Amino acid sequence: MIPALRKTSEPFHYHERVIGDVWRKLDAPEPVAGQAWSTVLAALDSARHTLHIATPLLGAPAFNEAVVRALSQHRVRVYILTTDGLAPQFDALKKQAHAEALAKLSAAGAILQSSAQVHAQFIVIDAGEPTAQALLCPAGLPTPEQPAPVHRLPQHARALQEVFALAWWRLSVERLTKQGPAKAEPQPNYPLDRPIEGLAVNLQFSAKPKAETPARLEITPRIKTLLEPAQTRLWCAVPQPETQAFLIEALLAKATAGADVRLLTSHRPVAVETLRKLALGGVKVRLGADVRATSLIADSQALLLAVGTGAKDEKPGLELAPHLVGESADALAASFETTWSEALMELHPQAKLGALRGAYQKLATGPLGPWLPPPVESKLVVLETPWIAASATDLANSPPHKEAKDDPACGALTLVYQWTVVPPKLPADVKEEFMTAEEAAKLGLPATRAPFDPRRFSRGKELFLLAERNDPIYLGWLRQVAVELKARVVIPRA
Repeated sequence: MIPALRKTSEPFHYHERVIGDVWRKLDAPEPVAGQAWSTVLAALDSARHTLHIATPLLGAPAFNEAVVRALSQHRVRVYILTTDGLAPQFDALKKQAHAEALAKLSAAGAILQSSAQVHAQFIVIDAGEPTAQALLCPAGLPTPEQPAPVHRLPQHARALQEVFALAWWRLSVERLTKQGPAKAEPQPNYPLDRPIEGLAVNLQFSAKPKAETPARLEITPRIKTLLEPAQTRLWCAVPQPETQAFLIEALLAKATAGADVRLLTSHRPVAVETLRKLALGGVKVRLGADVRATSLIADSQALLLAVGTGAKDEKPGLELAPHLVGESADALAASFETTWSEALMELHPQAKLGALRGAYQKLATGPLGPWLPPPVESKLVVLETPWIAASATDLANSPPHKEAKDDPACGALTLVYQWTVVPPKLPADVKEEFMTAEEAAKLGLPATRAPFDPRRFSRGKELFLLAERNDPIYLGWLRQVAVELKARVVIPRA
């Protein structure tokens, strides 16, 4: 009996196979340890005249100690615009720490006023002096334990002082000094629409302002003014891009026009469809480890946004967006490039298998999944199920081949298949055919019962050729003869 023959196919190439939208893992460098806290501490220690601090929460002991040192050692006048610390996003420990900080700072001589909400967090050091400084913390004040981005804005010191005064006189509801708490005395005569150069301000007293509770809303128009003239680049770091419809439209329009458009954000399942739409439109999309602040860079200009999170239960309050040009815009662009290079992954729409050089995973609406390994150059796929086949056409039509071809776990740019050839057995009710006397005489064979080579058997109109060896050359020749005679290749019965 002829044993089964194992055959090997020609290489099947899958470099151009589209596997869909994928996150590609980036070989990003380790983020450099930030100097945010040391920057804030050095600024507080350098104060000699005044400190204006706007923050919704005063829970960091190290920060409070630095403010107390400025009060006691340098007789600095400290004004703090904060909240009552009872917002629902603060847990019990944070509320308690905030209350203790209010008592400690007021006892040390700081003047504190609370408002409904303060979204913009910043510090102005020695306002009105030649040495005035300003720090903007769009994602919250840093602490030694929890870093956060800090931006030096000395050219905006005057503007931030005016914003502080505007919120102090128009937004505050309660004052706290070492003499005790008292109701804040707002100054209605302090104009709400007083222009502030270099800053866009949102100052809103309630979620649904009425005629007697006006609002100043400048940030969205300023963003649109920044985006419209952009031609060469538009770089954005946005925590919640799916909530900014006009921003999405602007990014797609600029990408279509050929600008370098980038979006850096954090992973949020609800934003997946928005990110896919942007990537298909030509926007470069990457995920960072912790993108909490919004910044926009358009050509040589930029905006830094210190705004709320947009949560439903969030109260309106003070928000602002400094407009940066010149060196400050260049510094923000350099910071963005650093953060961009430290991103975790990049979105590739309709990626081809041959374009993947590192770990990847499919884009999904749920949480991030495990990383799939990059495709190897070549892989041998052994089809263990025997097949009554001898040609590549038979292989291509076989279920095992289709299963292996479409299986992403194969993960190879080139696949070579190996399978078993098992011709059918000779039926029991066949009769062998022999040459005629004339045919035998031409070949010098006996005139009676001379067998054909290969041996032929028939059953009605069916013709069978008997395979006697299993070497590839013989089987190849036998296959050609079978095609010419319209016969089937079989093996002897057991």
